[in-house]
Amino acid sequence: MTTVAMRVAVLAAMLGSCLGAAQAQDKAPRSTSTLVERLDRNGNGCVDLEEGRNYASRRFHRLDKNADGKLDAAEIPAGQRDGGDDGVIPLEEWQDAYSQRFAHLDSNGNGCMEQTEVDAGRAAHANGGQ
Repeated sequence: MTTVAMRVAVLAAMLGSCLGAAQAQDKAPRSTSTLVERLDRNGNGCVDLEEGRNYASRRFHRLDKNADGKLDAAEIPAGQRDGGDDGVIPLEEWQDAYSQRFAHLDSNGNGCMEQTEVDAGRAAHANGGQ
């Protein structure tokens, strides 16, 4: 697998993990809310890059059980791989991967991910796409 293809695979897995975790964390208290409703901190109806990166950072820190600033093999969620091929994912790499995936999912390029874009990304990922 080429480095670019591997990074894309890592990005897809990371966003899938973030999206799945957000749903699992909030499912019981707000089962009718959408991912966008849960992550949209400024109330504009979509998730901007800052809101998404903030969520990704919170998720990273929850996964980083030994608080060493990087996810090692025991902390990396199943289905995710290290994009740097060194066996660990530091916070900056995690955030950068999220930012790249965000840009890919923001299909209308307005800098804000709407629920329809999230749903389209999930469907593409479920069907083996990126």
